Amino acid sequence: MNKKIILAVGGIVLLIVAIIVAAVVKNTFISPENGKSSDTKQTDSAVNNAEFDLVYSERLAGYPATDYSSTSSTVKVKFSDKGYILKTYSGSDKTKSDKEFTETTEKEIDRMKVTFKGENGKVWLAEWNYNNFAYTICISSDVEGVSAEDMMDYVKETR
Repeated sequence: MNKKIILAVGGIVLLIVAIIVAAVVKNTFISPENGKSSDTKQTDSAVNNAEFDLVYSERLAGYPATDYSSTSSTVKVKFSDKGYILKTYSGSDKTKSDKEFTETTEKEIDRMKVTFKGENGKVWLAEWNYNNFAYTICISSDVEGVSAEDMMDYVKETR
């Protein structure tokens, strides 16, 4: 009987170690408090055709990253059909939101001027320029916008 208990405990320990290793390898830890990733992810240069990488939040408005596309001057990460993060060379055309906004505010985040667009205290769009790149974070109009604080976190995680 002692042998069975030792084997059972060993199996449980092995399972716990496997789960921890899988989480570390994936490098994604979702915080249950806010549904956002506590880590960022970088696009794999083998996956994209751009001359630069994009570092971004693993989740946007609670949705995981699902698709990546790129050209030599653009990298776009889609979060299902619920939003995207776009990085282009400054001066390139940016994709615009499909929603009209009643509130536009400008916030300074890490010495960058970021334009937030939304309504009723919620934000759906953030745009800024930094180091010769233009950035856009856009949440689909069919999703409830996020707070300005949450959007500020997304901006800080994006580079």
